[in-house]
Amino acid sequence: MADVDPQNPKTMRLRGPLESVNQQNQTYQVFLRPIFGPLGIVPLSKLGSVPVQTSSTTAFEIDEVTYQGAAGLSALAAKPIGTATGAIGQWKVDTKQFKANEVLAGSSVPGGTRDVVTGVVIARTGDQLTVRGASLIRSAGTFTFHDTVTVNVGAATRVRQQALMTQGLTKDAISVGQRTTAFGALNNSTNTLDATTGLVRLLVTSVASIVNTTSASSLEMNVQRIEGRRITLFNFAGTGTSTTTDADPAHYVVATGTLSLTGRTSSTSLRVLGFVTPFKTAPPDFTAQTIVNLMDHPATLLVNWCPPTATPFVSNTERDWCSTR
Repeated sequence: MADVDPQNPKTMRLRGPLESVNQQNQTYQVFLRPIFGPLGIVPLSKLGSVPVQTSSTTAFEIDEVTYQGAAGLSALAAKPIGTATGAIGQWKVDTKQFKANEVLAGSSVPGGTRDVVTGVVIARTGDQLTVRGASLIRSAGTFTFHDTVTVNVGAATRVRQQALMTQGLTKDAISVGQRTTAFGALNNSTNTLDATTGLVRLLVTSVASIVNTTSASSLEMNVQRIEGRRITLFNFAGTGTSTTTDADPAHYVVATGTLSLTGRTSSTSLRVLGFVTPFKTAPPDFTAQTIVNLMDHPATLLVNWCPPTATPFVSNTERDWCSTR
C-alpha cells in the first residue's frame, strides 16, 4: 500500500472471503487471496488474513438486508467461513488496520447469485433506465464492459443508498445522473438487466462543474461532466416536478446544507460528490455530501526523456491542441 499523503488516506476497498468475526473487538478477518494465479492450489489459511475494524456507525448490507454497527457484525458472524465480503474504508497507518465505513457480504457482493451492472443513469423512461459505461459481473463469475445497458426496475425493486441507512427508498429514488449498481438477471439478446425483483444501490456520484451563483445553502452550477461522462449524453426529461423544472445542466441546482461555501464564488471550478435528487422531484437537482474546490488542486504533467537530456525541445512554439483535436 502506497499513499502520497498517509495522514489523509484515500478511500479504499478490501475484498476477500470471511475467516472469523470477533464481536467483542468489533472486528472481522478476511483471508488474503492472490491477484493472479489459480485459487485452488493454495489453501486459504496458508496466505494469511487481514483484520477489518468496524464501529457503531459502520453500515452493513448482508444478503441484501441492511444493518448498522453491532447488529451488522452479529449478522456477519452467522455467515459461514468463506462467505464473500467487501469493505469500503481507509487503511490506518498508525494501527495497521483497515477501518470500514461500509461492509457488504453474501449476495450483496457482486459476483454472487445475480448478474450485476454498475454505471451511470443517462436517461429514464418510466421504469426503464439507460445505464452508460456499464461494467457487468455475471453470476457465473465473468466480467465484461458494455457501452450501454438497459435496466428495468419495478415496485418490488429494493433500493439502498451507499454507506447510509436511509429507509423507505423506492424505485423512484433513481434518477438521471445517478451512479448505480443494479442486481438482477441479464438477457443477453436484448442487453437488458431485469432488476424488477432485484436490488439497486445508489452510489456516491461525482459532478464536475463551474459555479454560476451561490446562496446560503445551495449552488447553481454549469455542469461539465457527470462521472466523467460528457453532459450531452444525458437526457434529463422527467427529473423535475414538471417539465419546466426538469434538471438543466447549465443551471444545475445543488443543495449543500451546512457544507462550507467559502471561496465557491462565480466561475469557480468544483467537483461535487453526493446523490441525485429522486426522479420527478427536482429542484434541487442534487444533494452534496462533499465539495472539492478544483482551483486549489492544479494539475501537474511530468514528462521523462530516455536518455536524459538538458535540451529536450528543438523549439517551444505554443500550439492550441484543443482546437485541432
